[in-house]
Amino acid sequence: MISDKIKELRTEKGLSQKELAEQIKSTSKNIWAYENNISIPPLDVLKRLADFFDVSIDYLAEREDDFGVVKRESPADKDSEELLSLYRELTPSAQEAIKETIRQLVARQNGATDTGEIK
Repeated sequence: MISDKIKELRTEKGLSQKELAEQIKSTSKNIWAYENNISIPPLDVLKRLADFFDVSIDYLAEREDDFGVVKRESPADKDSEELLSLYRELTPSAQEAIKETIRQLVARQNGATDTGEIK
């Protein structure tokens, strides 16, 4: 039942009903009603719950056996895709120059000099 899944996921995260309500822009009274099978969350609330717990609505409704994890693209993923797209437009020699620059930046960040020596 949806009520059981909401309570299970909330307690796994160590949240109170009030804390969950704040996270999904609802009220603790509503969360209590959902968890006690007094009322069923409307679709917009189900979407917010699924997003917050990173599961599918089908998982909340027990139509799936696993978490049915909804993979959302993070801003970092979008940045990576953009960088990769730009990289692919470069000539092979420009790609090598970019790789070398990145290696130097990583080495510097990790405390090594441009020659690979540790500072």
